Amino acid sequence: MTDQYVPFVFIKKTVALQRLGDAVRGGYRWYVTGSLPQSKISTFCEKQSARYDLSWSPVRTRAARKSGKAVFRLILLRQDREPDVIHWWLLRTEGEMSSEAGREKWRNAHRDRIFFQGYELVRTTKSGADHAVWTWRMPPDAERELRERVILLIRQKRDRELQELIDGVWRAPGFSGVRDQVKKVRTLLVREWKRSRAEGEAMPAVPERIGYLRRLPSLGQPLTEILGGKVRQRAVRKSKVE
Repeated sequence: MTDQYVPFVFIKKTVALQRLGDAVRGGYRWYVTGSLPQSKISTFCEKQSARYDLSWSPVRTRAARKSGKAVFRLILLRQDREPDVIHWWLLRTEGEMSSEAGREKWRNAHRDRIFFQGYELVRTTKSGADHAVWTWRMPPDAERELRERVILLIRQKRDRELQELIDGVWRAPGFSGVRDQVKKVRTLLVREWKRSRAEGEAMPAVPERIGYLRRLPSLGQPLTEILGGKVRQRAVRKSKVE
């Protein structure tokens, strides 16, 4: 790694998803994404930094955007469950860019949604709201499959599996889009149980509270520490998306 740019690696999926939402909301609407073995990530980051000036300060980034130039950001994630893999998202704003940057197969997050491990980033307007917001949710196909499974388990009286499903759904990250889906699952559970089961038959425990996701600290560490074997949880202050 060069002295000018030391990549920061998030170590919690929910934090990385939150920061991706921040970036897209802040104008970084174009993206490419992938994953690499940890052994190859250092070379990859050096190349991206050289191509896209990832070491720019917030002041210089703001000035570049004001002058009509595209600016770039790299988000990295390493999870305990797959410690030898690092996921990456390279994002950019609208604006003038080099011919090399123009050769990337950029996707537009407004049309081609960012998807990661069961969740998609969407822009939606809630009932009664006066503006759209960015949030994460389960894709429609996954939500439909979940609802169908709830109905199946209730009708087949597979209550232990139903309880396991309920516990898993209620542990989902509390983004507003996910919360809305979990509320609908709860409504479906109660309605289908009353329809399919005998009166007085006890329904599996359903948590009263649906988790609400607050602003999370940037848990992670510099890539140099991870590559040096010093993997530990640490929160650092990160600047706002410029």
